[in-house]
Amino acid sequence: MKKITIFLIAFLFLSLLFVPVTRSQTQDDLNKEIAELQEKLKELSQTKNTLKNQIAYLDSQVSLTEYQIKQTELQIRTLEVEILDLSEKISVLDLNLDQISATFLTRVAQSYKLHKKTPVLWFLSGKDFNDSLQKFKYYHTLQLNDRETLLAMEEIRMNHDLQKQKKEEKQQELEVLNQTLAQQKINLANQKASKNQLLITTQNDEKTYQSLLAQAQAELASLKRFASSQGGDICLGSPQSQPDGWFWSQRDSRWCNQIIGNSTDDTDTIGAVGCLISSVAMIWQKHGHSKDPPSIAQNPSFFVLNTAYMSTPPAPPGYNYHRYNYYNSDMIDSELAADRPVIVHLNIGGDGHFVVLKSGSGGNYIMNDPWYGPDIPLTDHYSVGSINSMRIFKP
Repeated sequence: MKKITIFLIAFLFLSLLFVPVTRSQTQDDLNKEIAELQEKLKELSQTKNTLKNQIAYLDSQVSLTEYQIKQTELQIRTLEVEILDLSEKISVLDLNLDQISATFLTRVAQSYKLHKKTPVLWFLSGKDFNDSLQKFKYYHTLQLNDRETLLAMEEIRMNHDLQKQKKEEKQQELEVLNQTLAQQKINLANQKASKNQLLITTQNDEKTYQSLLAQAQAELASLKRFASSQGGDICLGSPQSQPDGWFWSQRDSRWCNQIIGNSTDDTDTIGAVGCLISSVAMIWQKHGHSKDPPSIAQNPSFFVLNTAYMSTPPAPPGYNYHRYNYYNSDMIDSELAADRPVIVHLNIGGDGHFVVLKSGSGGNYIMNDPWYGPDIPLTDHYSVGSINSMRIFKP
């Protein structure tokens, strides 16, 4: 009877390991919708660059993100059910392990009392030979049952550890999915804002759209010419350090090849045209707000139309953005004296580039250059005369 009980317990615990998992038809439907929207976006990116097509692109992008959110939410619900199921299994294993351990301890105590008698005493303590033999057989059976119980306990304990490990892995997976969901919701809000900004900026007028697009493309072309004229690789081989705690390189290997915003041009990467993005990220970091180039690049609402050009950089909380043409160094000197770095645009023979001036006066400036690096005299690579505009952030 005891052997049967042990067998049933072991069978129950082993069966917990092999619960069949069926694929959700809803998950298949979502995968299909996502694949279709991704294909549609690919087709739209290859069509003529018009306001109508850009709106269609943004609408499809919003729909894609909404389906991705549904997909992630479904994965989260599935994981939560699996974690709850594993918790229940672990509770059952804990309970049964406690019960079988208590039973085993009782039997160990009984076996100890019997074990104190030698084989000779078994025969002497019996009423007769048969009685002594039966006692000896009983003791031998107890020993065999104890061994089987120990094996069953070890199997249960191993199963318990396995279920606990699975639960921990599922919980880690759930944490990653929750982070993914949060980012997807941010992306969705940014995409909707980008469409609204597009309609406001162009006033839903094709001529206005094409005029703004031409301006953005001209500015981006000048930034690309600068990058290509410097020679060497655009992307550096390793992540760049921050000697002052707020320098960012556009060439940092962690994000150099990331495409900016909703740009349909795969050459619009942070490495190639991200000097302004990197400079703005430095301003945020300098003023105590965690921001890096990719966190700005992934928000399409910061950029003009479906390009990588930023006409109005986002200001850190508590600051306002101002753009001025450059006539003399007075305004720059005033800002630097107040410990407020200034972003300047450089016109280098028609090529464009942005750097951050961090200290100095009267034309003798130290800069953080997204291309060359931190803490470099401006005149090591450029001239004060190449400055043609300033981006200033004031409280």
